[in-house]
Amino acid sequence: MNRRLKIDIQTVPTLILITVNVLLFLISVFRPGFEDAFGISVQSVLVEGDYFRLVKYMFMHAGWQHILANMVLLFFISSMNLGLQSVLKYVVVYFSSGILGGLLELFLRSRLFPGSDVFAIGASGAIMGLVGSTLVLFLVKRKALPKEARRDTIIRLLLLTAVNLVPTSGSVDYLGHASGFVVGAALTFLLSLGSLIRPEEAVEDDEPVSEE
Repeated sequence: MNRRLKIDIQTVPTLILITVNVLLFLISVFRPGFEDAFGISVQSVLVEGDYFRLVKYMFMHAGWQHILANMVLLFFISSMNLGLQSVLKYVVVYFSSGILGGLLELFLRSRLFPGSDVFAIGASGAIMGLVGSTLVLFLVKRKALPKEARRDTIIRLLLLTAVNLVPTSGSVDYLGHASGFVVGAALTFLLSLGSLIRPEEAVEDDEPVSEE
């Protein structure tokens, strides 16, 4: 019973994220122009200083295909990630990947593509942050995983990454994807330093709570 309860609690943050994303998307469908207040660009954030957009843009999508693909990917990568770390770390990595990844994207875009007017929306950066996070967790804890689990994890990560890079509506913001991935991987590495220093103790404390 306790095991079942723990698993149910773990799914709550993901379900909340999916629900908020879907509700805001539905509002944008019936209110044209609603999404204009959510997207990020070099002009709106770095020039005008509207930094709250770095939070809002993660909850808006460009079309049915865009949000469907992202929410399906979020559901599956969250399941993998939460099997390797706590709910709190999962939430921290998700929002940090979206916010800091978005900021990193805009900084790089302003340097690499001066005058760029790209308007980015979507949870892809945050989701790719979870992909990077899961990869780091897998590398840190791989010795504690059964051989089959290692192979399955690699295959799933490759498939999820490939699907996330397929265009759904408009063009793919590859720079945003890469920025989110880097932030998620780097942050998880820092949060996992204890596991690297004391592997036996850390594996026991952060033992996966469910089998994939």
